Amino acid sequence: MPHMIWKGAISFELVHVPVQLYTATQSEKVDFNLLDKRSMDPIGYKSRSTRIRARK
Repeated sequence: MPHMIWKGAISFELVHVPVQLYTATQSEKVDFNLLDKRSMDPIGYKSRSTRIRARK
């Protein structure tokens, strides 16, 4: 059973939201994707070496 480590509330002007914070029950990797504001498509990127290569 997870153990509660904090209990409180978050208030936004007239809205009051009760919150309870618990310890994690297992480790998970969290990934975040960058999205284009206009289309909400994922933004890709190219991985490159930091070493400068001479062109042939």
